[in-house]
Amino acid sequence: MLKRNMRNRVNLSIFDVRLIEVPLSIVFWISRFCMINVLADKTMYYQTSPCPNYSPWKKAIAISGAVLRSSGEFHGDCRITFQVPYPDRQRFLLRFESVGIQECHDRLVIYDSDDLVDAVRLEEISCRSQVDPTRFMYTSNKGGYVTIRYYTYNKGEHASEFRLVLTAINKLHRLGKF
Repeated sequence: MLKRNMRNRVNLSIFDVRLIEVPLSIVFWISRFCMINVLADKTMYYQTSPCPNYSPWKKAIAISGAVLRSSGEFHGDCRITFQVPYPDRQRFLLRFESVGIQECHDRLVIYDSDDLVDAVRLEEISCRSQVDPTRFMYTSNKGGYVTIRYYTYNKGEHASEFRLVLTAINKLHRLGKF
């Protein structure tokens, strides 16, 4: 089981200087003892695990930008929620760099909310979806949240992959007001 999890993972790269306050040597030893691959430098934060710190009750991660990437299948349901640093002035811009959902049991759903009960779906991608890499999506909720949920059931022979770029941008304003 450990071998399988080390081979199939979801990678999360967050570009936010405020999150990097740990020297590289400490990160190296934490990754060696906790069996989680973590790499850091002065401008990036990487965390690799099947579902990074997943908990249904966990608060959203405040970020300025991130690259969410899956490089292989694992059996499960992963959900991660992000929030812009300044919700009253910012929102998320989302863009797919690549999508390769091969199996029809797998899907990637993007919600415009932190609560999935009454959330608006920005996008739902499965094996039948065609994604235009030049298309942008914007969040519109007042809290500045976006939730990405990735379902995979490891039924087929082909690995499903995607690479999603999230960027916090300033909201358009009229007459000097946000």
